[in-house]
Amino acid sequence: MASGRRCVRMSAPEELLDIRRLYRLPWSKNDNPNGWIEITTHCNMSCPGCYRGCDRKDGSERHLSMAEIEVDLQRLIEVRNCQTITISGGEPLMHPRVLEVVELVRRKGLSSLLLTNGKLLTRDLLTALKHAGLTGIIIRVDSLREGVRQSESDLDELRQEHADLVRSVGGLFLGFTCVIDKTSVAQIPGVIRWQQSHGRDVDFLLLILMRDPHVLREKAASPDQRGWVQLDELCGEIKARIGDLTYTAYLGCQADDAQIKWLYSIWFSLDERVLGYVDERFLELVQVFNHLVEGRYAFISKKSDYFVSLPMLLLLGLVNKSMRAICRRFLAAVLRRPSLLFTRAKMQILNIVNPPKLIDGKRDFCDACPDAVLYRGELHPSCALDEIRERMGRTDPTA
Repeated sequence: MASGRRCVRMSAPEELLDIRRLYRLPWSKNDNPNGWIEITTHCNMSCPGCYRGCDRKDGSERHLSMAEIEVDLQRLIEVRNCQTITISGGEPLMHPRVLEVVELVRRKGLSSLLLTNGKLLTRDLLTALKHAGLTGIIIRVDSLREGVRQSESDLDELRQEHADLVRSVGGLFLGFTCVIDKTSVAQIPGVIRWQQSHGRDVDFLLLILMRDPHVLREKAASPDQRGWVQLDELCGEIKARIGDLTYTAYLGCQADDAQIKWLYSIWFSLDERVLGYVDERFLELVQVFNHLVEGRYAFISKKSDYFVSLPMLLLLGLVNKSMRAICRRFLAAVLRRPSLLFTRAKMQILNIVNPPKLIDGKRDFCDACPDAVLYRGELHPSCALDEIRERMGRTDPTA
């Protein structure tokens, strides 16, 4: 439970990341809004540091059968109490029955989120996925992908192409993934600014700090971390360029009580301009209310849920301080441009993921790992799945 001031507005990165000033997300292993399935190990790219080993020559390739996928889905529903199923891989669009997978998730009454590198996306395929029941899509675009030799700002053109495609289909939640190392960390505030200036189209940005899973599997005593970026370093770069950005919530670490593994910032925008950042009490209200009404914690849902009318903002302002500030800025914008009165504000989300490294020879996994995957019917962190298979002496990804 957060305490102290309701909104983090201090200068030093270490103070911005003080967990006493953030909402600790209430998710647990068995009450977690996200269910994660990996339907294939096939991929059409070979990105450095791939957790599924798609950049290795010794990896096996296999599509899960629909029977296996249905068993995993039912098990996730039973043990996770999830709201959303994240469909991953490999590259899930390479699975020959990906449309059936999405439709199966819809029949189970859950939202579906597909993670892709975007290379196979077409308007016809995206339309078919939407008709099958897809809720949203998250596309990886960053300078560390295989074959990319562009800066993050140069890649804004590709992000825009994807955003235009998703908008042309309509109604789909859209996010982007960006993996970060020392060569790109200074460019990341520009990626966030791009997200903020495309509020109507872009709902979510996932920033992942690069870690080498091969080094971690080998459990080297002193792994080469020269290319790695630490969380406080990234937050320092963001603070230097986006001074008013504040953080809202976090997930902790199993091995280090004070470490942050997932970090959230949430804001409302209007007419492609940021109205303000929500505080930890707002997100606590959302999570508690969703669990009270729906019986599950909130996670990524349909796109329309992220547009909020002025009357709803005013209602939220009655019970939350940060929302009152957002309402004042909305009304000020309306006074300047009355045509904005019936425009809905848009909520956008930034999620920074600090992946596992080694502490005393052990992985420092996320608390309540939202990306846990089933292996032999039990949940394991997806980032360590290959290591778990190897330790058990198995190579078949579905054994």
